Amino acid sequence: MKWFVNFSTFVKMMIGFGVLGLITAGIGWYGVNQISGLNDNLGRIYSDQNDPLRQLNIFQDDLQQLRTESIKLLSGNRDEASIKEDVANARKIDARTAAMLNGFLVVSNQEQTSRDAFTNSRKNYADFRENFLYKPLLDQKNLKDNVAQDEKALFDKSVEDLKTLAYAKQHTGAEVFKHAAEKVYSSTWWTMLILVGVGVVIGQLLGLGITQVTSKPLKETVKILEAVAGGDLTKRIAVTRKDEIGQ
Repeated sequence: MKWFVNFSTFVKMMIGFGVLGLITAGIGWYGVNQISGLNDNLGRIYSDQNDPLRQLNIFQDDLQQLRTESIKLLSGNRDEASIKEDVANARKIDARTAAMLNGFLVVSNQEQTSRDAFTNSRKNYADFRENFLYKPLLDQKNLKDNVAQDEKALFDKSVEDLKTLAYAKQHTGAEVFKHAAEKVYSSTWWTMLILVGVGVVIGQLLGLGITQVTSKPLKETVKILEAVAGGDLTKRIAVTRKDEIGQ
């Protein structure tokens, strides 16, 4: 610290203000990064909630399209080429829906239960159409009795389970993501508060250190001068510094 003591008071003050400025700049830089991270996290939370809702709309559209294909096949007015085309389209939709369901994000037990129910009812609907509608028509065989009624019942069950899943995602899912957003915000707020507190403490310690370096020799000088004024001429001031006080 001797090198610091030998600096002039002006230089000491400038060094102190410079260090304090660096600390403030560091806190500001970290704060900007925290805000950027907060925006990224909130964007991810929004995406995690919005993407499944978009998928639910796709599921609904796919079910309606599958129902339309089934009605066309059940009408009995389709030729062999049209039947093959309708079945190929329906199978493609089934495969896409199954793949999307495997990646469907759930964030609560209620959502998990609802997704499993919809997955099972959709699979039952797909298996029924495959075994009792598509294959017989492709093999040019007659359909069994009540196929239309059974197909409609399985479709309705799938729609009902999809509505239950949509309700769970819109309510319990929204609540979970709300808590997640609040947690991210709270964490960022407390981090910034702690950093500001640390910066204030460091600034106070830095100011105290500079004050001690400057005032301590002055206090010692005053004591010696008081002793000399009292008649003690043996007192001497030991000069070990080259700043204004030492001079």
